[in-house]
Amino acid sequence: MRALLLLLTVSAYATAFGQVEMVSLYFNDSGMELTGHSQQQLHNIVCVSESQYLQVIEVNSFHPAGVPHSEKQASQVIEKLSSSSAEATINGYGSQRIPVNFQPINWTRVDVYYSLKGPRPVENPVIEEVVEVTLEPEPVMENVRTIEPKPKQIARDSQYGIRLNIQFKEGTSKMIKSSEPALQVLCDTLNNSPDLNVHIRGHVCCGHNQRISRNRARAVYKSLKKSGICPTRLTFAGYSNRIPLITPEKTHHDREKNRRVDIIFE
Repeated sequence: MRALLLLLTVSAYATAFGQVEMVSLYFNDSGMELTGHSQQQLHNIVCVSESQYLQVIEVNSFHPAGVPHSEKQASQVIEKLSSSSAEATINGYGSQRIPVNFQPINWTRVDVYYSLKGPRPVENPVIEEVVEVTLEPEPVMENVRTIEPKPKQIARDSQYGIRLNIQFKEGTSKMIKSSEPALQVLCDTLNNSPDLNVHIRGHVCCGHNQRISRNRARAVYKSLKKSGICPTRLTFAGYSNRIPLITPEKTHHDREKNRRVDIIFE
């Protein structure tokens, strides 16, 4: 009966949103870590979601050790897919084998049914909290080095502003915990130099996504504001994937470098 309901659900979505795609993500022997190939497949879907509207319809997980294990597998996949899976149906089947229209490699896996609903609209970067322009000359970048309390914490990229050592979860604007020291260094720099203003720029990898790049810059802005930095000293904007550090992107490291926030002192 559950298998029949799955088929009816997928058919209904196919009618509403067009072609429904499916990918099977396989786990290693322990069942708690995706294989290398499946990690790449999942990453490709996340990249697609940055340039197109992605709707996850159904997530079905299987594990020979039972339902709790399959539910843990499903949670790993859902976390990566983030908001694209907000309305998805999640099924942890455990060792139960339901009829499928393909020959699976094994039954320690997660099947993801999804639909692409067209490209996201292209937006121009919008700068919020615009500061008043003064006639004073901008400080040269060399002078900035003398006010950095911990110079090694902030990396400098030629003609690309100052790159912060801040990383985000793929496909989201959620900063990982290891980003906190870099935020503190930037906060200390601004506290030590009250005449210094900063423009925060958000960037994405893989494909165009104005929304996520802007939200990443905004996340840094909100963190500085929460730490007591006056908002009139801060501006932020999203630049999508228009200013990559590495092109073409060939490896996970390349994409990680491009998925960033950098700053320009004003």
